[in-house]
Amino acid sequence: MKVRLYTTAAIAALALVSQGVAQQNEEESLERALAELNGGLAAPAQQSALVISGDFRVRNRWYDDGVETNNRDLDTRVRLNFLFNVTEASRAFVGFSGNEAWGGSVAGRYDVGSMSGGSFGEGLDRAWVEVDSLVGDGGTVRIGRSYYDLGAGRLLGSETWDNLVTTYSGVWYDRQLGPTTIHASMMNGVENGMTATDDMLYVVGVNWPCDMIEACGTINLEPYFIRDELSSGGVTGTHETWYGIDVNGEAMSISYDVDMARYEFGDTSDGAWYAGVGFDIAALGNVPGVENGGVSVAVSNSDEDFSVPGLTSTGAAYGTQYHDAVGFADVLGPAGIWTPDTDTWNVGLNISPAEGWTGGLSLMNIENAGTEYDEIDVSVGGELGGNVMSWFGYAWIDPDGGDNMSVFWATFDLAFGG
Repeated sequence: MKVRLYTTAAIAALALVSQGVAQQNEEESLERALAELNGGLAAPAQQSALVISGDFRVRNRWYDDGVETNNRDLDTRVRLNFLFNVTEASRAFVGFSGNEAWGGSVAGRYDVGSMSGGSFGEGLDRAWVEVDSLVGDGGTVRIGRSYYDLGAGRLLGSETWDNLVTTYSGVWYDRQLGPTTIHASMMNGVENGMTATDDMLYVVGVNWPCDMIEACGTINLEPYFIRDELSSGGVTGTHETWYGIDVNGEAMSISYDVDMARYEFGDTSDGAWYAGVGFDIAALGNVPGVENGGVSVAVSNSDEDFSVPGLTSTGAAYGTQYHDAVGFADVLGPAGIWTPDTDTWNVGLNISPAEGWTGGLSLMNIENAGTEYDEIDVSVGGELGGNVMSWFGYAWIDPDGGDNMSVFWATFDLAFGG
């Protein structure tokens, strides 16, 4: 289990995903007729030929900026997914989404039907084909547009906190070598038509589950390398480079996650890191009204000249959508925890007051470019009638030199289909 700045309860409520199976049965005679009709084509997979799934989310935000304005928003997101199992070795996927911006266009987000500012995400936002052993090498290739997370998602990710989930166009390759997975990908960066200002984003990574130290359990080592050609925005250099490693696992009932990255851009270089631990506290189960609970602690640092991919490039889609949100108030915005010149610490308590329900209390401090924020987050989430998942979150924020602010979230999510 990877530790984040959110409590376990918030993570579970913010990252709801639709899962399941939708079975389509064919009569034996129809299968024979189709086989004859499609003679010479690839045979259909034995599993379900088509899986349809989706989810609907409605979210209310009430925001008090501490001055005179009360902002109230009721925003929705719906996703519809079609997964075609073409053969046992090939799959095709098409995903549609529609969303409304939290807080409207003033916050830089755009509502359903508006493509202002080049926002991508309404309508057909994902479409890919995936093939196993395409050239007989045993690896898996995916090409198209897809969600994508590298490691813990602090540099490249598809953060579901935002209604407009980041997607990427490109080619991905994964190859299993024993317990180790080798990963490589090439994705579009900034596209400016038929000009020399286009760029590409290249990623190479490894996931090695090391179990050589019995007392430490399995240690997941995930080193990675990223290069952005940055041909559209380079001023002091021709390309950006990141070297990093994420180390995570669980030992003696303590989960941990350590992520470190080094950024280079011409003569500029800087680093960022994150470290978090989480553990259960059995004694909490003795508290009346509490089944179980635990504690999480996390700290992070991002140097002044550090940058996440797309932050320096001009017009890069992955630079204007979320990487890793921090706190319910979201004072840092799209670049998340590794926003340049940022330090954070967080202590969280999560409890399960009843079966099917989770709650959390989190105290954090965020310092960005000389401005410091203290924030307290309170959350509760669980299942209502009709398989509706609910989540409620409240944040109280005390910025240095400013008025106190409050944010309240109420979210309802219904997954459907496969």
